[in-house]
Amino acid sequence: MIKKTFYKYSEKSTLKKCELFFNLMNPSPEDILVDAGGGIGEGFNLIWRYFKKVIVIDINPKAIEYVNRKFNNVEGIVGDVCNMPLKDKSVDYLFSNAVIEHIDKNKRFLFANEVRRVTRKGYFITTPNFFFPFEPHYLCPFFQYLPESVKKIVKKYVSLGHFRKGCYEKIDLLTKKELQKYFPKAKIIGLKISNSLLPETFICYELFGNT
Repeated sequence: MIKKTFYKYSEKSTLKKCELFFNLMNPSPEDILVDAGGGIGEGFNLIWRYFKKVIVIDINPKAIEYVNRKFNNVEGIVGDVCNMPLKDKSVDYLFSNAVIEHIDKNKRFLFANEVRRVTRKGYFITTPNFFFPFEPHYLCPFFQYLPESVKKIVKKYVSLGHFRKGCYEKIDLLTKKELQKYFPKAKIIGLKISNSLLPETFICYELFGNT
């Protein structure tokens, strides 16, 4: 029941993020987009179809193989978003959905620097809100507040969300203040899909002066 409710919410969230991307970025069909950590698209290929060319950078070789086979305008590259195999200012826009929270805290400044380095016109980054009570990866209320040692013990014996029993990934959700630290010139807005008091997601974006 929890998973079914989450996936219904997730579909609404994806559509809203796509809508915000176009409204805030105002891209042209002749532009080039890089999707940092984009995987197989998972709903965000709605954005990919608009662009002349899309470059997907992801560490998962199977995802890259899939997008290269499935989409005519997509070039998939196996790579690290903290060290993108792209030239300076080689793409118009960067899109990245729910990736930064998976990056080690010691490498997040590298990711932020790469985002600004490769883009000409702007970037659009989303990440779940640390203070929203429902953790969206493990689909468990308040799971993000537990100490790492406790999380590992719980996951050793329990299947939660997208992770089977015994499988654990360290995920550090961000606060708005932390996100602003990595992108000091960006605007950050909260995205609410439900009727909650707190936004479920933060949208971090910046448009450069040459747009």
